[in-house]
Amino acid sequence: MKKGRRGRSRMRKSRRAKKSMMKKSLKRRQTTSCHTLTMGRNLVETAMTTWTKPFIEEQRG
Repeated sequence: MKKGRRGRSRMRKSRRAKKSMMKKSLKRRQTTSCHTLTMGRNLVETAMTTWTKPFIEEQRG
């Protein structure tokens, strides 16, 4: 019963909530700064939001 309830709640979650959860898990599993950097870039690419793109370009340049 518990498993099913958890699955349903996960489906209902918004993308923003999921993102913040991922960030929290990243911090918890942090081993090296390089590792988190690459993970963060992958996250940004998968998210593909209009407001993060220009911000990332700014940071790179």
